[in-house]
Amino acid sequence: MAAVRCKRGLTQFIPALETFAADSRKTDALIMVGDAFEESENVALLPSWTLRDRGTRVFCFREGDDPVVVSAFNTIAKATSGRSIRLGDELPLADLCSGAALLAAGGQDALKRLPNAKARQLLLPPPKP
Repeated sequence: MAAVRCKRGLTQFIPALETFAADSRKTDALIMVGDAFEESENVALLPSWTLRDRGTRVFCFREGDDPVVVSAFNTIAKATSGRSIRLGDELPLADLCSGAALLAAGGQDALKRLPNAKARQLLLPPPKP
């Protein structure tokens, strides 16, 4: 996380998705964090489907409840079998990122090692009907 840098300006989620979708290296998970989404939700679907087809799940962690962000992040996460989760006091970013890494690297059994029970529950796939 020390190498993470934030830049002011319009959100760049679609270019980031496109970059990962075009990369030939295998990536099990991608984490997006934000509180705004200023791009077209529909345009995000094509790179999301490409990522899904390559086995990459996108985990979208958001601050706040902006309906545009909720909808876009939910769409991307659903398209890739990832998760869209709101950050909060009992859901710190570090726990969610650790959980996403455990899940991507070792599956549901590895996720059991995450101490934060709420994060563990939200990162698990929903039960099948």
